[in-house]
Amino acid sequence: MRFSCAFLYAAALTLALPPPALADQVPLWEVGAGVAAIDFPHYRGSNERKSYLLPIPYIIYRGDFLKIDRQRVRGELFQSDKVELDISVNGSVPVKNNGARQGMPNLDPTFEIGPSLNVMLYQPESQQG
Repeated sequence: MRFSCAFLYAAALTLALPPPALADQVPLWEVGAGVAAIDFPHYRGSNERKSYLLPIPYIIYRGDFLKIDRQRVRGELFQSDKVELDISVNGSVPVKNNGARQGMPNLDPTFEIGPSLNVMLYQPESQQG
């Protein structure tokens, strides 16, 4: 019973703080580390996979132009609700001893990078901010 009362008290206290007070306490930089489980298919469309357990450093930077968070790195070249320019990165690991590729040469690792331009042509009024 004590745990739930303390939890409710902490939640109520957090909700009672005004948003500007919370926003002022966010640092410009954050650095940390963690462990990630990453699961790759051997190649696109493969039903065989390879899993890795890797140490992952993370950096969060909240600058005016450049922003880095746990999901992406982005530079705000221009501000628009209708147009967004993304650059995506993908890759694959080397493949050896794949059952479906019996007798075929091993696959080298790959790295892909490319832009995409997203243009919002229509947005319902219920989703406009």
